[in-house]
Amino acid sequence: MAYLQNQFAAASEVPEAELQAALQRMEADATMSTPSSYTPDGTLYPDHVLTFTDKHLLYLKQHSKINAEQYLANLRLKIRIR
Repeated sequence: MAYLQNQFAAASEVPEAELQAALQRMEADATMSTPSSYTPDGTLYPDHVLTFTDKHLLYLKQHSKINAEQYLANLRLKIRIR
């Protein structure tokens, strides 16, 4: 059991810079729907806009057990404009 947990932990450890770059590529791709969201937090986001990249990076930070590579793969499938 410990082996599986260690394997899972290793699989989901992707450097934040790589995650950010992948999310920004998705945002720049015209074939993907990547809208920004409203956020009531005016101290962190003075214009009250939470970008697609920031939203998903925040989610991955809050849910550290998620396999980031699988999350990005599923996200690509979900946001593709058909």
